[in-house]
Amino acid sequence: MFDEYSEEIDTRYKGVGGWLLLFIISVIFLSPLFAVFNLYTTLSNDFLAFHLPMLYLIFLFLGGIDLLFALVGIIVGILLWSKNSSAVGFTQWFLMLKGVFILVGNLMTYFLIHEGRIPPVVKETLMMMILIWLIFGLIPVVVWYTYFAKSKRVAATYYSLNDPPPPTQELPPPPVFDNSEN
Repeated sequence: MFDEYSEEIDTRYKGVGGWLLLFIISVIFLSPLFAVFNLYTTLSNDFLAFHLPMLYLIFLFLGGIDLLFALVGIIVGILLWSKNSSAVGFTQWFLMLKGVFILVGNLMTYFLIHEGRIPPVVKETLMMMILIWLIFGLIPVVVWYTYFAKSKRVAATYYSLNDPPPPTQELPPPPVFDNSEN
């Protein structure tokens, strides 16, 4: 039964397609476009630059890091497309770091807004935006991480069930010291 199951996985799910293809397209094309757009809108925001300069600098810093994540995402997408054996592990690390970045960036922005001298109406709007950024930032990270951990397509494309396990190295016996001469 295990052999029938592994053949079924290989024939039906092997290859880049479905949700895996959607992820690759999003990290290679969509994420960089959104990162550049967000950085551009931050740079062109005169209100923040003149009235809330510290928040403006934080947004620029976070936008730069987001652009860096987009560039690393392109590498992730290329590794996945080329069916590199280390692509899944690299992708999961990428997603974990992206989740940490989203959490830290939003917390940093929250504390800056909470402690800063910002008009109450602006503060309420920014707090709501932080909540939205947090939710819409973390949900895709969690969903994609789970996908790469549980997907039959990912398993069939990047892990072959028929590959032999890596060879184990025999350790040499520990050295024997002769202390009888002393």
